Amino acid sequence: MGVVAGLSRLMDPVLAGLVVAAVLAVPAALLIRAGAGGMAALGGDEDERRAIQCGAGER
Repeated sequence: MGVVAGLSRLMDPVLAGLVVAAVLAVPAALLIRAGAGGMAALGGDEDERRAIQCGAGER
């Protein structure tokens, strides 16, 4: 909030908010992408999924 207030002295307050949002969106997108990759790794491989299905009685 302080960054937006500081930038609003130099430019339009709405534009200052958009600039800060754009700057924060880049690392947020990178963190989401890294987290999604980590979640996919937790899904296991094909052999593990097949073993789980056999153990649950599904064939």
